[in-house]
Amino acid sequence: MYALNSPFIKQGGYSMLVIGLTGGLGTGKSEVLKILGNLGAYTVDTDEIAHQLYEPYSSVWETIVSQFGKGILCADGKIDRFTLGKLIFSDTTSREMLNRIMHPQIYKACKREICQSKKRGIEVIVLEVPLLVEVGWVDIVDEIWLANSSYKQVMFRLQTHRKLSKEDIHGRINSQISFEDRRKYANVVINNSGTLEQLHDVVGDLWKTRVKGLTS
Repeated sequence: MYALNSPFIKQGGYSMLVIGLTGGLGTGKSEVLKILGNLGAYTVDTDEIAHQLYEPYSSVWETIVSQFGKGILCADGKIDRFTLGKLIFSDTTSREMLNRIMHPQIYKACKREICQSKKRGIEVIVLEVPLLVEVGWVDIVDEIWLANSSYKQVMFRLQTHRKLSKEDIHGRINSQISFEDRRKYANVVINNSGTLEQLHDVVGDLWKTRVKGLTS
């Protein structure tokens, strides 16, 4: 359920292995991240970083509200991510504007996590970055792991768990680069079209055979 495609691989001896975990919407990146965390990796979810940056009355919050208006806010002043999502995935200009606000801040946070992890002697850090390839952050990681799932599985997950309509899903998928374009940069491709148990087995095998081989 995984394939190796190693254009950037270095041979062993990392003081700390930095894995960039990426993939399209609904491919199970967060589940892979959780499994890697349970296996012993230090994990960073850039979606959580974005949540923190969105906190009401922060500098990022102020910039976003000034650009998109108070119509994107909930009654408690928090940014309604569903409303903002519908806006940016239906309009390229809005999406690019939000990216210009968010990406530099998230990049700084990732670099800070890497630096602090090295100081703490952490052996493996995994950054979940959905747009890792698109935004050109491949230089901050040692390995790129790409999660992929069948169209049927992606649709099921997004409709069931995120309650997105088919129209919303297609709009978001069409805003992303293709799996083929991401694969050009990937060291590992994880096919997450099976069961959760199968995914655990695949990631566990990668941990034993690949991660430990690179850090030993």
